[in-house]
Amino acid sequence: MFIEQAHTGKYEGWKYIVGFLVVFVFASQIIGAIPLMAAIVAKSAENGEIPNLSDMNSMYSILESNTTLLLMLIPFVVGLIALYFWVKKIHKQSFTSLTTIRKK
Repeated sequence: MFIEQAHTGKYEGWKYIVGFLVVFVFASQIIGAIPLMAAIVAKSAENGEIPNLSDMNSMYSILESNTTLLLMLIPFVVGLIALYFWVKKIHKQSFTSLTTIRKK
């Protein structure tokens, strides 16, 4: 029953492939990572240090741990927002249809 609901909207195969690229690769991993990278660059410029880009621990240790956690969660929020708009505008389905077969 739940699998059959995928066919209620516009379900061409290319929309899933392009949707994966737009939502998960472009929106969440590229757009969502901009605030973290900007904060690391700003903090390292403020300290006068150049972080070692090959060592991720040294890059993330420039910021406070809570700030780093908050900035690392932003890509998930951006990805969820992009997924919401992709399902509503491109697939013409309700966002609830992704999780349940019920109306509410």
